[in-house]
Formats: sequence, structure tokens, C-alpha cells
Amino acid sequence: MKSIRIIILMIAMLFMLACFPFSFFKANDLTFQNAESSIENQIESESTLLATEEVVETGIITRDEYGENARQYLEVLAGDIGDRPSGSANETSAANFIQRKLEEFGYTTETQWFTAYDDYEGASFGSFNIIAIKQGDSDKQIVIGAHYDSVDDEGSQGADDNASGVAVLLETAKRVVNIETPYTLVFVAFGAEEVGLWGSAYFVDELKTGEQINIIGMVNLDSLVAGDKAYVYGNEGPGSMRDWVLENAQHKGIKIEGRTDEEMFYEDGTPCECS
Repeated sequence: MKSIRIIILMIAMLFMLACFPFSFFKANDLTFQNAESSIENQIESESTLLATEEVVETGIITRDEYGENARQYLEVLAGDIGDRPSGSANETSAANFIQRKLEEFGYTTETQWFTAYDDYEGASFGSFNIIAIKQGDSDKQIVIGAHYDSVDDEGSQGADDNASGVAVLLETAKRVVNIETPYTLVFVAFGAEEVGLWGSAYFVDELKTGEQINIIGMVNLDSLVAGDKAYVYGNEGPGSMRDWVLENAQHKGIKIEGRTDEEMFYEDGTPCECS
């Protein structure tokens, strides 16, 4: 369980660095120096060393390369490509960008095609998931997902929902590609989320029985830039991710509620964490 927590924590740290480009957080305000030492000890003891650059210098948290890269991915998706309605040419362009970046990082990717249906428009269309797998010491898997389409609203470029999630997914994938991990990491960029969670539903439906058993958790990255809420789904049971998240949220005074792509994994019995 500690290894799962470390990966979740790494994603949270990348998110923080991606969203706050300026050096205005004092370490003593966030008790970050003590946390950093604890994190490094845990990571090293778990043999999941994620070779990070120093982000705390003279009491100030600074923007580092990780966050800057994630920000650049976000700018391509929301700025260069723009809005990405489900089934649109821009959604396809976003998928191609994600696939290209993952392959540049050294992954072999899989394209998972499916047919989605838009109830509002009354039309069906094709979309697809992009999958990349980082083999770990164990065949047990943690799925890290983010949808790349956006709502079909005039003036919306989908920066928060959900170029932000894809940006953090890509940078996380880049950082772990050559690092030994205790579990296998499955990175999935979901298509057609905004019209009915089609991509994540198809991904779960296509899992074989053995693959379902091997999935020990799912981290869903969705709408990371705006708002002040974290959305979590988790099945009950001793030692579940749900218990760990709720315990820590209660300790920090954080309210948690949720419903997005991770719902499909939750309904399938997979413990999930949504950022």
C-alpha cells in the first residue's frame, strides 16, 4: 500500500508544481521541508526512487522542470489544439499528441477504438483510448487515467477539464519510464468522457478476468487546476485506498465527494483515487 501512496503523492506534487508557476509558497507555511524528507525516505525504502530535482531552496518552493513540462503539455492541448469535443477532429488531434509524446518517452502504445453515442446530438461516432504500460516488478497494476476530450461549449478550451489531468499524466509517465517500480503502471488517456464516460467504460469492459484481478487501484486525474475539491471513489474493505484517503482527508479537514471516469472502475470493484 505504501508504494501506491508514493505514486499518488508524486502525482499530487507534479500537479502542485504545474499549477503554481511562481515561487510564492514558503516552506515553513506548508511544513514542506519535513514532508520532503519523509517522502524521500519512503521512496528510497520502497525502491521506487523518483529522481526529483531539488524543489526547496532556502525555504522557498520553486517551479521545477517537472511542473514546467506539464504546463507545456497543457498549453498544447488547450491552446494549440483548443476545444476537443467528443468525436471531433480536435479530439483526434489531442489523442495523436498524447500518443506521440508517450512514444517519445519510450513507451509502446496501444490504440483502443470504440463507438460512442451522444444522446444530446442523437448521433454515434468513433473515439479511442491511448494506453501505455510501464512494466513493474509485479504484474499487479495501478491504472493512471485522464480523459482528453472537453465539453462542447463555445469559448471553452478545456484547460482545466481536462488538459490539466492529461498534462500531469504525461509528465508522470515520462518520469517513471526508466525507474524500477514495484507495480506495473497502466497509463490511459480516455476519449469521449464528456458525453457519457465512454472511453473508461470501454476500457473496463475489455478487461479480461485475469486483468481485473491484477488491478489493485486506479488514479483518475480530472480538472486539477480550478476549484478547491478533491473527488474520490473507493470500495470498502480493510486497508483499502478509500480508507486511507478518507482518514487523511478527515485529518486535514478536507471534504471528499466524486463522480467521473473512476466510477467505471469503482463499479467493477477496483479501488480508485481521483485527483
